[in-house]
Amino acid sequence: MLSVHRIIGFALVATAIVALWPFAAVGQTNSSPKILFLHLRLDASKSVSLIDSQTRDGTLKPQPVSNHRDAIHFVLLTADGSSLRHGAIADPSDRMVEYEDPPRSGKLKRKRQVLAETEFTVRVPVAADARTVEFYRLTSEGQSTNVVKKQIGVVTLTGK
Repeated sequence: MLSVHRIIGFALVATAIVALWPFAAVGQTNSSPKILFLHLRLDASKSVSLIDSQTRDGTLKPQPVSNHRDAIHFVLLTADGSSLRHGAIADPSDRMVEYEDPPRSGKLKRKRQVLAETEFTVRVPVAADARTVEFYRLTSEGQSTNVVKKQIGVVTLTGK
């Protein structure tokens, strides 16, 4: 039969294990979620190329998928071509600027400015099976209403 001292001893050990369990679980995780920041260039031919990339700790918030034709779309792909995440950003070469006209009048005017070349950043989650990020635009062919993807760049992901 168990003595009161042994029962209290078992209870203390069990309490210590339960109290320390979250710390043990944290120590066993391989890594925290990460975000890959892709610094990109959109050149005069409207092709996307990689300038630089950086990985930072964090979790990417869900973002709505846009089907706007003026947007630059991207998809994070595995080696077999499976999609891990889609996204879209407004065309960074097409900007709306505001300026005061006439000067010191307090009246603002808006003007559309289209840049031949520009740089921008896209964020994607770091995933062990991700291999490439494909960039494309949605276009129509001729008089057709069929929308097709026109690839404008591919970035190969290397060591995370």
